[in-house]
This record gives sequence, structure tokens and C-alpha cells, in this order.
Amino acid sequence: MKGQEQLPGRTAARVSLTGPERERRALELFDQVALRRLACLGEEHSAFFACTRALPHFDAVETALQKAIIGYSKSAPIRHRDRSLDYWILRCWTHHGLWALSNEARRLVLNVWLERIVLRSPERRSFGALSSADAVRMRSVRLGLIGYGAFLDTYRQAPLYYDPLKRLIQAASDWEHLFVP
Repeated sequence: MKGQEQLPGRTAARVSLTGPERERRALELFDQVALRRLACLGEEHSAFFACTRALPHFDAVETALQKAIIGYSKSAPIRHRDRSLDYWILRCWTHHGLWALSNEARRLVLNVWLERIVLRSPERRSFGALSSADAVRMRSVRLGLIGYGAFLDTYRQAPLYYDPLKRLIQAASDWEHLFVP
């Protein structure tokens, strides 16, 4: 083939993945990126967010996230929607504990994290879709995500909260025992 060198006796083969294989591969790639990002936060943060796996209903949240990632990877871009924001929400949902925060706390936390991205990449515009807690809620519902609010019989309040003065995510008093080192 022109422009490609081939070994004698070998032909270039295009690997075609089946639906389930493609879905599995999409989940693996998504998870690898999220785990690398979490590792960049340092051991203290990694250990804190790993504790969210011990919260009740985490498996159901993770299953819904996997379905949302598969749907995201199959969907075509929509011109008026910023898919990169969807990507960030998906990536942070379980790995960074967004599922265990209130919608207002999700909005605040995402704005802080994304502000850092915009500062590093000035060509990025701000994410206007994070203008209200309701906008964040509608976006997560549209993506097919479920959070602690789907289990109100277990959670009287969000298991995690965001302290804007300290710029930290912390465990609510009912769930602190899961986050003690």
C-alpha cells in the first residue's frame, strides 16, 4: 500500500470489534483515564475517594455509570451541546465522588475543577451549562446517571459535601466512619 510499509507476506488487517467488545474497550479506556487523573490528586485524595466505594448502593451507581459511558461513546455529537462537559461529569461521577454530592455541590466542585482546566488552556471557554444546580441535575439525568438521591431511604442527606472556604470535599457526619484512615 502506498504510504505504508508492510512486511513481506503480511497484509494490513483492520481489526473490527463486535458490539460487546467495543463496549468493554470503551469502558476500559474511560476507566484508565479516570484512574490516572485520580492518581494525580495524590494518595490522600485517592484514598478518600476510594472510600466512596464502601457507601451503600455504590454498585448500582457504578452500573448506571457504565451504561452512561457506553451510551456516550455511541452517541453522535450535538452541535449546541458541549460534549466535553458531559465527559468530565462522567469521568468524575464515581472516581471523584460526584454521585455522593448534592447538585449544588456538584456545580461548585465542577466549576472549581474546570476553572483550573480553563486556566491551563485559555482557548477553552467557560462551561455555562453549570449555571445552576438544576442545570447540573438535568445534565446528569440526561446522561443516565444516578446519584445518592436515587436512594433517599438510605441517605437523608448527601454523603459528601463541599466546603467552599476550604475548597475541600468532606464526608457528612452520618458517613464519616467510612472515611477515617
